[in-house]
Amino acid sequence: MRKGKLSWLLVLIVFLTLLIFTTCTKNQVKSVKGLKVGYSVQDLSNPYFQILSNGMKDRSRELGINLTIVNAGMNPEKQAEDLFAMVEAEYDIIICSPVQPQSCIPPLYAANTAGIPFINPNQTIPGSDAHINLDDYEFGKLGGMIAGRWIDEHFSAPVKALIIGYDQMIELSRRAEGIKDGILMTVPETQIVDTISALTPLSGMVETEKVLDYCEDLMVIAAVNDAAALGAMAAVLSRENIHPDFCIVGLDATSESLELIQQENSIFRGTVDINPYETGIISMNTAVEVYRDGPIKEVIPIPMKAIYWDDFE
Repeated sequence: MRKGKLSWLLVLIVFLTLLIFTTCTKNQVKSVKGLKVGYSVQDLSNPYFQILSNGMKDRSRELGINLTIVNAGMNPEKQAEDLFAMVEAEYDIIICSPVQPQSCIPPLYAANTAGIPFINPNQTIPGSDAHINLDDYEFGKLGGMIAGRWIDEHFSAPVKALIIGYDQMIELSRRAEGIKDGILMTVPETQIVDTISALTPLSGMVETEKVLDYCEDLMVIAAVNDAAALGAMAAVLSRENIHPDFCIVGLDATSESLELIQQENSIFRGTVDINPYETGIISMNTAVEVYRDGPIKEVIPIPMKAIYWDDFE
């Protein structure tokens, strides 16, 4: 009997020891302090990505993460090379806002093979471990509705409008479609004279100047981002006899666009806030979550808010 009791006691002790060990192991949280994280950013001349990068930097400092940001400069080949270099350098996590999503797929596969989590803010890279994005069509439509409201309140006759899209990215093409529909659902008689392709202040200015050369009575410009909208504004302001009710609308709510909207007599009338700084924080937090717990299937949404010219009155 005594031997039987001792055997059962030993079994119980072993069982409890294993239970305690298993529970402790499950409750352990992977430390992220000192992790090496690489962020390949689409274009740091774009104010949106400047602010997003700042949010990512601040959050990484709070977590004790070593963050390296590499600017692709709108060059898909360079971005692919940068991503491959991160894999070769054995980064712990890679984050990428793509120039052209398809160009990022080979380095993504290399990261997967090496067991490196690959996080994807902004335009979709198929196969990433987590995707942070917004509904580009709805994003554009909000911007279009801002422009439509301005037209409705300031013009009695139909006006001509220009849309600045970017046809090299599917998501941004959908955003441009949303802008068009947002304008036309608000003021159906608006004449859309053209949809041009630009994404930076320089290309926005150059492409808008071409349209102004043949369409002097243009009254409204709505762009897929604030950067191109700022370039368009520079092109308009370089002309003589600007109509006082000229309207430019961007998307992203960068600090520069918000300042312009508040200025007296500014022709920059509105934007849509997707809080790029907070998106940077969300991206870093998502990277940590994937590193600890594995891939996230659901798209992590970015909230949107329309900013109108009269929000600051």
